[in-house]
Amino acid sequence: MFLLNVASCMLIILITCVVSGESILCDTCTCKNSIINCTENGLMDILDLWDHSDVLKDATLMHFDDNGIVHVKQLPPSKVRYLSLRKNKINKIDEMAFINLKLLLELDLSYNSLTAESLNPDIFKINNEDTSRPGSLIHLRLDYNNIHSLLPHTFKELSNLVSLTLAGNPLTVIDRATSFAMSSLPMLKILNLSNTSLNELPDHLLHTPRFLEILNLSNNKFTQIPQGLDEAHALQRLDFSSNPIKNILSFPKMASLKVLHLSHMPELNNIGPRAFSLLNVLEEFHCTHNNKLKSIDPTAFSYKLNDGLESELWPQIIKVSLTITYLLLFKFITFYL
Repeated sequence: MFLLNVASCMLIILITCVVSGESILCDTCTCKNSIINCTENGLMDILDLWDHSDVLKDATLMHFDDNGIVHVKQLPPSKVRYLSLRKNKINKIDEMAFINLKLLLELDLSYNSLTAESLNPDIFKINNEDTSRPGSLIHLRLDYNNIHSLLPHTFKELSNLVSLTLAGNPLTVIDRATSFAMSSLPMLKILNLSNTSLNELPDHLLHTPRFLEILNLSNNKFTQIPQGLDEAHALQRLDFSSNPIKNILSFPKMASLKVLHLSHMPELNNIGPRAFSLLNVLEEFHCTHNNKLKSIDPTAFSYKLNDGLESELWPQIIKVSLTITYLLLFKFITFYL
């Protein structure tokens, strides 16, 4: 009887601890279905999550935004697919911090204090049992940190990565190490390098990610169109807005480009004859809020076939966004619409 009572007491204590752990977390955070939202709850130490591993194990979405977290330690096992740690003060992430998140698809580390040194390649390691099998992560946000460059093997565990955002980091230049890191992402489809103070691209930066479809280079310091864009053979959308280019006389060949943004260009004055003649499948052209733009040549988009007759053709543009009211531009709009 005594042993039975002891066992019963221990069971009660165990149940109390589990329920208490769950209730403490869900009193502090919002727990609903498989979503745990701990935004703005003063959780300075994410290590405390191990105390709540029972309630976390079935969560698929977890938010720990705006909490002043500085150090991310290894997280407990979970079925989480989306994890957000944005708007904290993170400057250190332990190796294999996410190793227990086998199903993680999207990781948001934006608006923190991460540097190149903070991003040890092993922090992104998710599959420990089978080293030949890449991790599940496909979307990674590192925007608005303090990243000046990347170490060459930063993304070695992320060969399945589809989307990478580095916007708002003080890159200034893409050095050899950073270029190597980016070229190690063969499945990349979306790359955001906006607002990174870039003024040029390495010639072969876009060669390896041969599936790249969307590229954002807006709000940078380019004074000319990078010729290296012709390496992006699958690129469908390019945002080159808010760059201080004065004249556009030519654009590199991008056989798949369908959407081009050239808005808010503070110095853009002129778009010359056949400037876009190598963009033969273009469908949308956005060129708004360019206060200094005086003319777009009527033949800016036309191209000639090598058929011996020099037949002149235009791409099938279906959407044009403009805010200029010059005569040449009216002719241009009438012609295409």
